[in-house]
Amino acid sequence: MATIKGVMAGLGPTGSILLGVLGGLAGGLVRDLCLGDMARAVEEDMYATAAALGGMLALSLLLFCGLGQWQSALCGAALVLVLRSMRKAKIA
Repeated sequence: MATIKGVMAGLGPTGSILLGVLGGLAGGLVRDLCLGDMARAVEEDMYATAAALGGMLALSLLLFCGLGQWQSALCGAALVLVLRSMRKAKIA
């Protein structure tokens, strides 16, 4: 997760979360633009919010709870998946 990499590179909390959100959105934006589709980050309101909340959770677990890098990243990624799946379930 890019948020964890940002902390390890010496960025502060805000920069790390921003890096995590940008890292989470970049792949999907490139995919959607290459396919000629409307970017999901523009259409779905929970796309960027889930990435930000997952980054915040990973950062909190790493800095305040003392979890390892991969455990913090895994918990943040799990939160993103749960939030995105909850959003999809409401639409369907």
